[in-house]
Amino acid sequence: MKQLNIANDKKRDALVGMEGRPAKRKITQSLPDGSPHDNIRVLKATMAQDASILLKRLGTPEELGKAIIESDPEVDIETAGMFLAGTKKVWLTPEGKVAYRIKLQDLGG
Repeated sequence: MKQLNIANDKKRDALVGMEGRPAKRKITQSLPDGSPHDNIRVLKATMAQDASILLKRLGTPEELGKAIIESDPEVDIETAGMFLAGTKKVWLTPEGKVAYRIKLQDLGG
């Protein structure tokens, strides 16, 4: 994402992100019967159900295990399985906050 910093003489500034529109594909996929193929995204869990967040909240792995057996805190039946649209990949800090300035390095060989 390209970023543009806009500022004026009244000490107001903003950081604006810009992205190009994705190109429309010329090749399409279809099912064996010829019907169109649809990709869907389904919500598995929210950050509140993440194991590391639950472990911080409950304290010890034993307490987390006991809570999973007794009350399933890692499953939210209201949100799990929801269909998602218009999603974008974001990078998170170890605290679970959105990271804005990331430097990616290739460590592979």
